Amino acid sequence: MILTPRILGVADKLRPYVGFVYPVLNKVLVRRATPQLTASYLMTNRCNARCGFCMVADYFTDPRVDMTMEKFKIIAKNLHMGKKVGQVVLSGAGEPLLNHDTIPIIRWLNSEYPLVAVNLITNGITLGECVKDVSLLRLNYLNVSLNASSPEVYWRTMGVNQFNRVVCNIEEYQRMGNKNLRLSYVVHYGNLRDLPGYVQLASELCVKQIHVRYAVFYSESMRRKMAWSNGYLGTGYSLYYHQEESDEYVRQAVSLADKLGVKLWCDVFPFCGLPENRECCFPFTDILVGLNGEVFPCCGGESIFKDKVASGIYNFGNALTQKLEHFHNNELWKAVRYSAKHPEQASIPECKVCIFEILRNVRKKHSHILDWSSL
Repeated sequence: MILTPRILGVADKLRPYVGFVYPVLNKVLVRRATPQLTASYLMTNRCNARCGFCMVADYFTDPRVDMTMEKFKIIAKNLHMGKKVGQVVLSGAGEPLLNHDTIPIIRWLNSEYPLVAVNLITNGITLGECVKDVSLLRLNYLNVSLNASSPEVYWRTMGVNQFNRVVCNIEEYQRMGNKNLRLSYVVHYGNLRDLPGYVQLASELCVKQIHVRYAVFYSESMRRKMAWSNGYLGTGYSLYYHQEESDEYVRQAVSLADKLGVKLWCDVFPFCGLPENRECCFPFTDILVGLNGEVFPCCGGESIFKDKVASGIYNFGNALTQKLEHFHNNELWKAVRYSAKHPEQASIPECKVCIFEILRNVRKKHSHILDWSSL
């Protein structure tokens, strides 16, 4: 049987129903028949938004770097694209459509690796400038991070006044007959009450999928170290401190989505019903590639491990200079995998403060603020 991107996407569509069991099922059910790794790429460290919840904002003051076509081709070969990697996600550490090589890279992937599912994550601000080109790409999904249903909430959340522009870009993309668009919503106390309205907006825009997840928050000591600290939402915006209200608006959004026929792909579990012992599977199923080929064992690792990788304390490998088999099972990757499975015995201290560990038995925690500043 030929496993097309559409067939491979079935596992993704099951995720709303299986929650955090998804990575395990994805690994077990298709591992022998098809590539099992998801490779996420940072495409640029430039951004045209200033989101108050951004966890990669400390990249913005680094010297300008883009993922180029030349680098991407070498990395794809070293990762055994199409053999070991079955899915690609093009995202940060800024806005990928600001990198002029992003669209040519996707065209090249579509041509050279037609069975590899390609996903693009954008804030949609510059989508209108290239909407025809993007529409011609073969994407598993195009994810637009809108995060608000009104200009006022958008301004408070995204830090720029571009709500109407993004909505117009979405409408134009939809008019071209595309069926692969989904919206994402990073929820915090500043936009919590807007969540049901966001579902309504998605329905009006004929968008059938929404991905909702909690915003990540940092301690004051972490924020002082990060370049965009003045723009971050205060830790009081964490929904941990507003659990009952959070649960109520999530329930309203889920109920409305059911009525409107919108699939709410939700990583926001009600605090009153958080599953015990949620397990992190990223080091087993995913690899994140940095702007110069440096690799990280999880999504979020580009921030959590950034300083130690840059200083040489950690060396997970480099996909620009090494093949996958030369680094993917080195001692550091093994240590991260063990720490993901056994956080109480983690030899990688960062694994004790990541979002998965903080949400593990969250009712026993005092907060879910991330802080690795002293590690």
